[in-house]
Amino acid sequence: ANFRGPGHCDEMTILIRFALAVAFFALFFSFFGFLPCFRFLLHQPSVRLIHQVMRYYHQAARPPNLVYVTDGGVQDCTGIMQLLRRRRTLILLVLAADDPDD
Repeated sequence: ANFRGPGHCDEMTILIRFALAVAFFALFFSFFGFLPCFRFLLHQPSVRLIHQVMRYYHQAARPPNLVYVTDGGVQDCTGIMQLLRRRRTLILLVLAADDPDD
């Protein structure tokens, strides 16, 4: 058997707590992505997903360095409805579709 002794569980507990603390602080500081020192956190897919789930929207004088782009799916293939629901003041639509009903 691979028995490492009674301290092995303590080492793993410390490692897991450290990993959870790093993940928590990375998520916390990702909401300060407008600061240059934390901008790299916004490029993490898991952080972007959590921001989308929490409906976090960047509101500042300067635009964010990443922009979430979506098509509306079945209801609206342009994505305008989502932007109107979010009450965006500036909407830029670039439509290169051949559908005359859009």
